Amino acid sequence: MASGKTHDFIAFASTVLGAYGLYCFDVTGDLELIGTFAIASLFGGLMFGPDLDTKSVQYQRWRFLKFIWLPYQAFGHRSKKTQSHDALFGPLVRIVYFFAAIFCLAIFVAGVFSAFDYKLSLSFLIKLISLILIIPTQYQVAFLTGLWFGNILHYLTDWLCEFLPKRRRLIR
Repeated sequence: MASGKTHDFIAFASTVLGAYGLYCFDVTGDLELIGTFAIASLFGGLMFGPDLDTKSVQYQRWRFLKFIWLPYQAFGHRSKKTQSHDALFGPLVRIVYFFAAIFCLAIFVAGVFSAFDYKLSLSFLIKLISLILIIPTQYQVAFLTGLWFGNILHYLTDWLCEFLPKRRRLIR
């Protein structure tokens, strides 16, 4: 498996190259969409990758919010239940898990504040969800594609670091 530094280097380099490629090949002329893709790709590579089910560098970067990932880690690294290292379902499971965790935190915070009579209630949560849903579809697609791209590069890096040394031994 590749080291955390290798994954970080590839995340930064591929984000720059990916954004540059989108711009040069005129996939979209919208710099905001390219920026959304680039930010999501970097986030996916540095903080939202498949190693969140271990005490990895990605996990440590969450700092005071890393408690969010403790239930996710209970399933174990490369678990079939979380599909953490599956190229399609891994990112999807993490996205669903993350939004469920944020929603639970929002319910908790709304409950705490409403106990102090700050008039936060279910309407607060509905407004929070509606803010996410009113984001234009093309930005949602760019963000999800960027997250997926950052994750795919993690898998490819792991695979290459595992495969290439074996290949060299076969050639000798």
